[in-house]
Amino acid sequence: MSEAPRKKVTLNYLRQKKASGDRITSIGVYDAPMAAIADRVGFDLLIVGNAGPMSLFAHRDPTTVKYEEQLFMTQAVSRVTKYGFVVGHMPYMSYHLSKEDTIRNAGRMVSEGGADAVKCEETGIRRSTLPKSFALASPSWATSECRPPEGRSRADLASRDEARKMQ
Repeated sequence: MSEAPRKKVTLNYLRQKKASGDRITSIGVYDAPMAAIADRVGFDLLIVGNAGPMSLFAHRDPTTVKYEEQLFMTQAVSRVTKYGFVVGHMPYMSYHLSKEDTIRNAGRMVSEGGADAVKCEETGIRRSTLPKSFALASPSWATSECRPPEGRSRADLASRDEARKMQ
C-alpha cells in the first residue's frame, strides 16, 4: 500500500493538525543543506531564526543581526524547501520604527526571501497594530500576535482570508 503524495504545508493544514490534537513539528534551519534534510524528513515548520546569522556572522547579540543577513538565510532555506512551511524571522529594528517599514520589510521577507510567513518578537508593538500592517504587506500571510512566552518567540499566523479581512 503506497502513501499519499506529500503536499506543501499550509496554514489550513496546520490548523487541522492543531484541531485534531496532532503534533506540529518544527525545526530551526539556517542553510540550504539543513533545510533540504528537514524538508525530506517531514518537518511541518522550517523556522529561519536569528540564531543562524548570529552564528555564521559572529554576532554577539541578536539586536545586531542585519535584515539582509536574515533575508539571505531565508532565501537559502526557501529555495530548497518543497513541502515545509518556511517562517522567516523579522530581525530587530525591521518592524519597530513605522508601519511603513513593517510592511516593506515583511513584504520583502515573503516576496524576496520566499517565506510563507514571518515572525517577530514583541518590543512594545501591540497586537492591534501588527495584523493590519502585515496584512497590507501581503494578502497571503499575516502575523496576529508577537509576544515571547517565557523567553521564546512565537507567532500566531492568520490565513490569507483572515489577512484580507484585517485590511
